[in-house]
Amino acid sequence: MKSIILLSILAVLLSCSNQSKKQPADLVLQYNQPAQSWNEALPVENGRLGAMVFGTVARERIQFNEETLWTGEPHDYSHPGASEYLDTIRQLVFAGKTREAEEIAMEHFMSVPIKDIYNGQRL
Repeated sequence: MKSIILLSILAVLLSCSNQSKKQPADLVLQYNQPAQSWNEALPVENGRLGAMVFGTVARERIQFNEETLWTGEPHDYSHPGASEYLDTIRQLVFAGKTREAEEIAMEHFMSVPIKDIYNGQRL
């Protein structure tokens, strides 16, 4: 009886150790050649900071982007009360009423102020 329990515990431990050895390989990004252009670049970002990484070892390029580069200054663009309209917008989209959903989203959900990033004008 004790040997069956010991064998069961040993089997579980061995299966756990095999899984942990397989997991890191699944998380590895491996490329056969370096990205030569921006279109082949590897994007890395966290929602506020971002970069495109490409080039060779001898000449690596990192194209950097940060949200305040487009707006000119740090600013909280959240729209107070926007979350109250999310369910309504979702229901309209799922019902195929995208024009109505867009109108509500533009009025009550989008950032404050909405800025045209191409010429810096407020919309």
